[in-house]
Amino acid sequence: NYPKNIHPYAQSNLVGENSVLKKLDKSNNFVGIVLRLSNVIGAPIFKDSEGWSLVVNNLCLQAVKNKKITLNTDGQQARDFISFTHLKKIINRCCEENIDSDVYNVGSGSSISILSMANRVKKLCSEMYSFSPSLIVGRKSQNKNNNFIYSTARKVNFFMDSSSEINNEIRKILHYLA
Repeated sequence: NYPKNIHPYAQSNLVGENSVLKKLDKSNNFVGIVLRLSNVIGAPIFKDSEGWSLVVNNLCLQAVKNKKITLNTDGQQARDFISFTHLKKIINRCCEENIDSDVYNVGSGSSISILSMANRVKKLCSEMYSFSPSLIVGRKSQNKNNNFIYSTARKVNFFMDSSSEINNEIRKILHYLA
């Protein structure tokens, strides 16, 4: 299936992917592998980086800074999340093993709602600190189809990301912000 998104950002990504797959081949002793990431959870390297706009990072930032988490919608939108720790394992496996040159979607293979993730951040925050951030839920989403499925069918024997790894990554972000 050829990607259907015609947005310039998506098209520029596709050009880059095709370049990697065509220019790096086994005749050069290189294999071009493209990893398309779902929503990765992990603390940014620098506190002033743009990584705070990512969903979970933003939820953690709001929880610690404001002692409340505000969602702009009802939070029913579903997303596929993986931990940065899990992503590092996948990259290591790609470097160490004989992986075919191809495009791979990297995700957990299951989705949870933004509201569920906000509640998870709230719970972990209350376990780590002496407060539990309030949760303010916004207006109902205009998107009637919240059943998001991020297909990872073409993954190459990647390990499954556990809920505990995701929780550990959220704890790292909350600790980083304290």
